[in-house]
Amino acid sequence: MSDFSDDVSIIQQSHSAKIVLAEGGFTTGQFLQSLNGAVKALFEERQLQRRLERIYDDITENIAHVQSAENNYNSVTSKFLLL
Repeated sequence: MSDFSDDVSIIQQSHSAKIVLAEGGFTTGQFLQSLNGAVKALFEERQLQRRLERIYDDITENIAHVQSAENNYNSVTSKFLLL
């Protein structure tokens, strides 16, 4: 005996989506436009995330340079005081 529960679930989900569209007063075109807007926002969010990661990397690199400069300054200062 085969299990049709997956098929029934898919049909129910499809039926539910149609009901939501009908109750919301959406036409298929409006729904697709809404979906397109959501997908576009998702891609923009990914681009923003990549930019933030690059900025974070730049800041981390700059902090390392500042720490190195501080160490060099402290080294020169201590050598100068020994003179």
